[in-house]
Amino acid sequence: MNRFVSCSLFALALAAGSANAALVTVTGAHNAGPMGSTGPLAIGGSGAMDFNSGSGNNFVSGTVEFTNNTSQTTQSLTLRLTNFTFSSDAAGPVTVSVNLVQDFAVSGDALLTARASHQFQGNTSFVSAAQSARVTKVSTHESTALPNLDTGVKTGVGAINFDASHGQFVEVGTDLVYRMNTTYTFLLNGAGGVAQVIIANTAIDNANLVLVPLPPAAFAGIGGLAVVGIAGRIRRRKMNAQA
Repeated sequence: MNRFVSCSLFALALAAGSANAALVTVTGAHNAGPMGSTGPLAIGGSGAMDFNSGSGNNFVSGTVEFTNNTSQTTQSLTLRLTNFTFSSDAAGPVTVSVNLVQDFAVSGDALLTARASHQFQGNTSFVSAAQSARVTKVSTHESTALPNLDTGVKTGVGAINFDASHGQFVEVGTDLVYRMNTTYTFLLNGAGGVAQVIIANTAIDNANLVLVPLPPAAFAGIGGLAVVGIAGRIRRRKMNAQA
């Protein structure tokens, strides 16, 4: 096998990624992880992992789901927090943060920009007007920070709905690996009773990339471009880690 073909296959194999789970870390009143792996998640890959910490009325639990799908014209990347509950009966405020990091393998047909967005929607479970909650979310896609999401302080009795989103997609530069790094922070004051924050389904980061298939003559350069892209990404990651 000649050297060009060897380099091409090596680079394309790396770009394909693997079916690794997201890296999940829970800190604050409860701690779990880090667990899982950043990946990259292969094209066509998907999966889920559960986390939980605590017991009785004082616990946090949830599921992290991740997908990397393609159609004829689009590659869609998603990182979702679902089946989430944070519960406390403490006399004062307590905080839990959930950090999710996932790398996604990017198709060689993708344009080197993406449209990114993030959102969440959920509700509280309060038994007295003295109880309160606040949810914030900070997300970075590649090196671009998406606008922060913040519910503000929620009070009341029963199920108080909350939601926040950034509907204007953000253009993000990308290469062979696309990284999402998102942190949810939950502040909950049970005021001596049982209070909960619940996100049953909708808490998500997503990105869509346009796919433009290359003409046959262009495939000769894919291997070299892949090697350059991967080398640049590894170098940047090392520099960021040392900063």
